[in-house]
Amino acid sequence: MILGPACSEAIELMGVIAERIFNITQVVYAPSSALFSNDRVNYLRFFRLAAMAQQISDAYVALVKELNWKRVAVISYADHFMPDLALHTTQGLQDNHVHVILDFGFSNDDPDLVIEQIKKVHARIIIAWLPPSPVIVLIHFWCMVIRSNLVGPGFVWIFPGWFQPNWWNVSDADCTAEEMKTALEHSLAYGVNSIFTSNLSRIITSQKNVSQFQSDLATIENIYGNVMTDTIVHFGYVYDAMWTIALALNSSISILEDRGLGRLEDFTYDSVEMANVFTEAVANVSFEGISGSIAFQRNGDRINPSIQIRQYRGGVRVPIMTYNPSMGFQNLPGQMLEWQGGPSPPRDTPVPSVTTNGLTETVIAGVVSSIGILSTIIFLTFYLCYSKHPVVKWSSYWLNSLILVAVFVGFVGILLHVIKLDDDMSEIVTTTIYNARVWSNELESLKTVQGFLQQEVIVPKMFVRQIFISDGCSDGSTNTSSINCSSCYIPIDTSCC
Repeated sequence: MILGPACSEAIELMGVIAERIFNITQVVYAPSSALFSNDRVNYLRFFRLAAMAQQISDAYVALVKELNWKRVAVISYADHFMPDLALHTTQGLQDNHVHVILDFGFSNDDPDLVIEQIKKVHARIIIAWLPPSPVIVLIHFWCMVIRSNLVGPGFVWIFPGWFQPNWWNVSDADCTAEEMKTALEHSLAYGVNSIFTSNLSRIITSQKNVSQFQSDLATIENIYGNVMTDTIVHFGYVYDAMWTIALALNSSISILEDRGLGRLEDFTYDSVEMANVFTEAVANVSFEGISGSIAFQRNGDRINPSIQIRQYRGGVRVPIMTYNPSMGFQNLPGQMLEWQGGPSPPRDTPVPSVTTNGLTETVIAGVVSSIGILSTIIFLTFYLCYSKHPVVKWSSYWLNSLILVAVFVGFVGILLHVIKLDDDMSEIVTTTIYNARVWSNELESLKTVQGFLQQEVIVPKMFVRQIFISDGCSDGSTNTSSINCSSCYIPIDTSCC
């Protein structure tokens, strides 16, 4: 058997060679790619201790639901498997009746586009699927977010937890390290939970409790210092992976004897039957590990792995709670989520600051839009009252009615944007006004339809629908001539057509 490797990219090649050529079972502790779970042809002997990235995505959705957020933006970097994770997150949110106001991918060539889109939809809760490397992508993106004032009270950014500690401490950036660290305050980072600390007295397979294990781990950290920085986050998974291999090999001894396949030391790379025994033994492993209960699904993924939610505080990712699909969210001892601007989670609906328009501009916009609304109502009423008049009938009645409604909505939209929103308003009033603004903007697209139909439908009809006027017609003409019906502004005898 093989313990590791840690990176998904390494397993993509090495895993196929190890399993298809050398019949070696792999037990890994860190990779999160869904490829290995979905492709059991090439990765039949693959088992992992850490959560799959899609399971982390499910934890995102669970927290959004827990905090009762209904408007969420999902963005992703167009590389690795980030777009797939963004799609999985979007589908999960929509299945839970959360409005995904933005689902947008970006690359090195167009990071400014995603900033523009976030501003356009007034997003306040943003889930960002960004890769762990190259870190410069993350740094440049975060600087743009800071410069665009998309951080601070009222915003919540949710990141994966796979970034290196202090990733912002680089010289090649448009922002200072202090600016980036400050902007991260109270953002959320989801990550692996390699040491399940909700119950420190829980006894694990090695007959130690969690508290004793943490004490031993602290001793190791003191000895090796910075050498352990990148490893310590997965230490619990490495520990449980070693126990998984040991227990599987131990249980396979009797199976090999019963089937007449020899002893463990008789294994060769051509021993397909022995390799099948080892794979079967790992699949049947079940024990209490330092990272929680260990058992595997048929696709090699762990059953209900715990996921840790951390919050940036003073530049440090502080573990706050754990999430497990079977147990839900559990706060760690003495920890609770904290928010900038107050004890409650920020609203998912934007609360715009008071507009900078002066009193004169505001009054003018309000008066003009009010006159426009009143005028449109008068014209629409007149149009409806004379709907049976021949001239009205010939003038695309329903289309013109639709155009008047669109104009009415346009003036209402102007009036809605004149109204100033601030934090003193109730959430219901703020939400209602904001949603009305959004709908007015959407309905304004009717004007575009109007222009298209006028060009594509009404104008051609002027040249197609003609009538011949002869003696006795209502216009009093005596000579037969060709006249456009739509240009007739007087009643026309139907006998002339």
